[in-house]
Amino acid sequence: MRRVAVVAASVVAAASLGLSPVTMAGEEDLVVRKVVNDLEVALYMEKPKDMVMADGMAMSGGHSTHHLEVKVFDAKSKACVPYLAITATVTSPEGKAFTVEVPAMIGDAFHYGTNVSLPAKGTYTIALSLRPPKLMRYAKSKDRWAKPASLTAKFAYR
Repeated sequence: MRRVAVVAASVVAAASLGLSPVTMAGEEDLVVRKVVNDLEVALYMEKPKDMVMADGMAMSGGHSTHHLEVKVFDAKSKACVPYLAITATVTSPEGKAFTVEVPAMIGDAFHYGTNVSLPAKGTYTIALSLRPPKLMRYAKSKDRWAKPASLTAKFAYR
């Protein structure tokens, strides 16, 4: 419970300084941060994570090279954006590509993430595709988070 209070206080403090929650952690793993349409999107490539589904099914990060993490906030209010459908297409230096779904998950905070295996060192291209959330909206907010967004970045695997 104390950790939740500390994280909440950190978010409030960051907001009072004009910082987004996206800027608060994992900067060494940050690949790109960009505002696309009305979304602030940050892509991180971290060490692989051991994960577990709510039903108890475990997924080891042991055979992966990275945890691909995407944090998405409303560019104006800095509210976390839930229910997006996100895919990532990862293209190797040799031009071989694979696409993965990037599901919603909880770690230290809500984000979208999945473990991936990059076959060799080099510079990869990662293209994110974010489809709008399917959720009820107030009429005055009907256009909020309503457009698909995409983001492409280079990632140097060393």
